[in-house]
Amino acid sequence: MARFGKDAPLGDLWRQASELFTQMVQTDLRTKAGLPEILSFLEEARIPSAIVTSSARTAVEGHLSATGLQGRFQTIVAYGDYGVGKPHPAPYLLAAERLNLPISECVALEDSRNGVLSASGAGAMTIMVPDLVQPAPDLLGRCACVLADLHAVRDLIAISSGHE
Repeated sequence: MARFGKDAPLGDLWRQASELFTQMVQTDLRTKAGLPEILSFLEEARIPSAIVTSSARTAVEGHLSATGLQGRFQTIVAYGDYGVGKPHPAPYLLAAERLNLPISECVALEDSRNGVLSASGAGAMTIMVPDLVQPAPDLLGRCACVLADLHAVRDLIAISSGHE
């Protein structure tokens, strides 16, 4: 608002950004490198998985369907499922509860500051897999590690769990 003034049409700008995002998702939806491979590894190793997101459930289900990934997660914790969103720990605590696991036995893969704060605050081992923005120095202490992609995460989990 400081840049555009108090009369800036923020509602219109937000609507336009949302429409552009929706269009992009429908025409150029991509998954993070290594996602199908890590999901196959987790399924073979019988390690449950969940999605914990600030997005609406309908959007998540649409993305999963569009990428052929529906049914590959045991649970989805989406906007509206929890009272307080990221960076609060509530979304991750709910996911652990739905997976019937203590949060201390969960590994959270996050790409955002708020996600790292949420997962680490809940007590999950947190691995950051950044998209465009690298973690700020203050986040590094909240992450077990920062890895370049999901291939590296799969390798780490395989070594750590003895499922090589």
